[in-house]
Amino acid sequence: MATVIVQYDARNAAFKHLFQLIIAMGGKITKVEKKSGLDEAMDDLKAGRVHKAKDVNDMMKQILG
Repeated sequence: MATVIVQYDARNAAFKHLFQLIIAMGGKITKVEKKSGLDEAMDDLKAGRVHKAKDVNDMMKQILG
């Protein structure tokens, strides 16, 4: 079975009817929530994907080696 990701305006009646048709044909609709930028930043912080530098020169040393 193929997977299709669709972004749409939830107030659009045509999409609501389309989704009802897909379900009637045996399809499955799954709602996927996109994380906000703040949630992604918190995940980065928890996973240790954050670097610190005392100033711009220190940051450039870390980036360029």
